[in-house]
Amino acid sequence: MNNLASQLMGGVRTSLRTLRRYDIAILLSFASIIALYLWLSPIRVHDLTLRDSLFPFKGEFEIHNSYRPPGNGTPVRKLIHRAKFEYNAFSQDVIHIRTLDCAEYVKLNGRNLLPRLTSGHLCNDYSGAYFDISDIAVPGTNQLEIKTRHTRPKHIVFFGFDVSSANLASPTYLALVCLLVVILFYCVFSRLVHSQLPIYALAILLVAILFRVYLVSNTHALQRSHDVYGHIEYMDILIENKALPKKEQCWSCYHPPFYFGTMATAKALLTKVGLTEFDTHKTLMLGSVASAAFCLYFGFLTILRFFRWPAMQIFSMSLFAFLPSSTMHSIAINNDQWMFTLFTIAFYYFVVWWQTKTLRYYYISLIFASLSILVKANGIVMFALLGFFALGYAVSRYHQFFTMVKNFTPAVVIMGIALLINPIIDKTLRPPNEHPSNGSIISNAGGLNPALQVGNEARNYLYFDPVEFVNHPFVHPLDDGTGRQFFWTALLKTALYGEFRDEHIYNAGSPIRKAVAPISSVAFLILLCFVIVHAFLMRRDNMSRYGPLYALIVTCLAALIIIRSLIPSFPINDFRYIWTIMIAPCVLVPLAVDSCWQNNRPMLAYIGYGAMTASVVVSIVFCLSMR
Repeated sequence: MNNLASQLMGGVRTSLRTLRRYDIAILLSFASIIALYLWLSPIRVHDLTLRDSLFPFKGEFEIHNSYRPPGNGTPVRKLIHRAKFEYNAFSQDVIHIRTLDCAEYVKLNGRNLLPRLTSGHLCNDYSGAYFDISDIAVPGTNQLEIKTRHTRPKHIVFFGFDVSSANLASPTYLALVCLLVVILFYCVFSRLVHSQLPIYALAILLVAILFRVYLVSNTHALQRSHDVYGHIEYMDILIENKALPKKEQCWSCYHPPFYFGTMATAKALLTKVGLTEFDTHKTLMLGSVASAAFCLYFGFLTILRFFRWPAMQIFSMSLFAFLPSSTMHSIAINNDQWMFTLFTIAFYYFVVWWQTKTLRYYYISLIFASLSILVKANGIVMFALLGFFALGYAVSRYHQFFTMVKNFTPAVVIMGIALLINPIIDKTLRPPNEHPSNGSIISNAGGLNPALQVGNEARNYLYFDPVEFVNHPFVHPLDDGTGRQFFWTALLKTALYGEFRDEHIYNAGSPIRKAVAPISSVAFLILLCFVIVHAFLMRRDNMSRYGPLYALIVTCLAALIIIRSLIPSFPINDFRYIWTIMIAPCVLVPLAVDSCWQNNRPMLAYIGYGAMTASVVVSIVFCLSMR
């Protein structure tokens, strides 16, 4: 019996060694099959047409899926949408439809499709509706016809007629996409990248990526994110004109062009290969997830620089990866995520330089900080950190004056060049605005709704009500009852949940989110107290070690207060401006809690560990319930 068992184990080991030798080839072959199915299973839609009763002389005319009819809505105006699509044995059985307004009827091959609604609502031109076509669709060409009464004003029609397969909204399709992500993740970190991250950190990173893919599957492009329609409009202008627009031509056109030019190219290519507008936006959101993966990776590397104990690393990484504001950031179509990623990479190398005093890491940090500024001007905070610490380091070694000048003079030149690139591009490649600039440090601030303005007195910066913070976890841009007018209330609420509002059109809110959000708010305040107290009690040698983290917090907060005072409007200190800070408290919280344990204060330590655990668990539950 022992001999048989030994032979079996030997055979298993031999088989595992063989699989290990050919694992990449096997997995890539499997991934190719999955990718082929993901490409073949969506229906192929063509011949989108529209008949508009307001323009009878036009007859039935071909449209693009982003068509927005001219003129405001009127109850007597009728629209007939038609589309054709190909269906075969590989095609998905659930289709997704968006229309220009609420439908009077939906017919597929002459049969009523409305009773086969599986989810969504056709009156919602954000997310649309999903229908099961398994018993109506026929092999070959199918004809879809939808009649709507166009009552919605043009200015609130965000998207046009759009027909596609369910894709990520299909459990099978989503599972295959996640499996493809797992395969690629394994291939990258087992062969291409010799990561410094331990296995548990890689596991958290993978779960965080899959978590975000899931959120993309049930989140439309405009949901829980800022100015996305303006960003998409900027991309469309670049695609159509093949040139930079005037800064005043659209809401987001004042931004630097690097992110938008790249995404416009991607959007044009995706449209050319047959993706609808809805699926194109989903793909761009997955691109944001890929950028967020790099952000998390370098954030985790930063965390490893401060902790030896795996438990503290796991707490810190989980906080950074799963806070609701983190997940909301990471799936949005905007230049913020690129800036966050480049900023996080720059901060990691800045920390490495500060800890090792190896000059090349300073310049690597400077390069990524420069790239973050080219994407969005908010990255200038990293320049402030690099300049302040380099100056302090040079002053502390004044006896090596010429060596310090030699080491850091190129840095000044690089900063100057980085700060000049975007103004030069605007001067040489952009057409001038027709109207003079309003002189604001944020170009479109003059176009903000006056209702967004808040008080700019001392009370707005000093007042904070912890009871209100817990009882009303979400902030609303137009509602003083949610604390939007108080700097610290708005700052901390958006640090947790962004501008998330649980009740909005087509969503009555979730009892789960309403129940767990106050728990997260309480945990957040407890952990904030740990960090503040620990900062006051920290020894001088530790302050030097953790100086970059506190300096990041102080610099970002100073920038936020200055901008908020210059432009007293709620969006000025919202979560887009906060996330660059978050790597610091995510490191300092476990550090502060662990110091209680090390100093024989077990009760305080247990409270801290409980608050960290609650924060992570509640964040995951909260985000899983978001639809």
